[in-house]
Amino acid sequence: MNEMTNRSIFTADEGSDADRQDLRFTILDAAERLVEHYGYKKMTMQDLAREAGIGVGTTYLHFKGKGDVAVGVLERANDRVLHSLRDIADSDRPAPERLRRMLEERILRHYESARCARHSMDELMAVLRPHIQSRVAEWTHAERVLFERVLADGERQGQFRWETPLNRAETVADTLLNATNGMMPDAILTTDFDDPEAFRQKVERLAALLMRSVERQCRETIDP
Repeated sequence: MNEMTNRSIFTADEGSDADRQDLRFTILDAAERLVEHYGYKKMTMQDLAREAGIGVGTTYLHFKGKGDVAVGVLERANDRVLHSLRDIADSDRPAPERLRRMLEERILRHYESARCARHSMDELMAVLRPHIQSRVAEWTHAERVLFERVLADGERQGQFRWETPLNRAETVADTLLNATNGMMPDAILTTDFDDPEAFRQKVERLAALLMRSVERQCRETIDP
């Protein structure tokens, strides 16, 4: 498909928002495949356009360069994590079950998003870190709000209750996020990406341990 054909289908000034979003996602999908097979450093914008089946000029309508593409991949990955956590938080399951599932999902969703870039992790983080510091704070805050909501639900229903120092849902949520940060993609070993099932078991053990701590605190508060 040549550039002229691409422009007849879609240009910067034509097409609906949905069309533009679809094309953006097509480019991000292509970037994930290229990074997985060849690494971030070897990927070029020409490679990306070819993999996406579009012209190079069309690619530049959506992204300034490959660094901007990398940011887009990370942004979409975090949006997926938040969407998944929100679905669990909004479900009608008991708060303790929602909390356990969210602890596991937070780690595993980030893990799966990073697996395609596991061989380029250092390269990608070197590129991304200067551009996403403020965004990381926003994403973490959004995750914390969802955990706070579930913890507050459990507190209202008598399933969670705390005393000092864990005397608020906000404090517990922040503590749980800090406890799981050690299993985020930039903190784990590269070899962890080679055995997803073994990593899942580690995540389940950590979530079980954290839940026992929360539930013990609740029992000690209710029945000291």
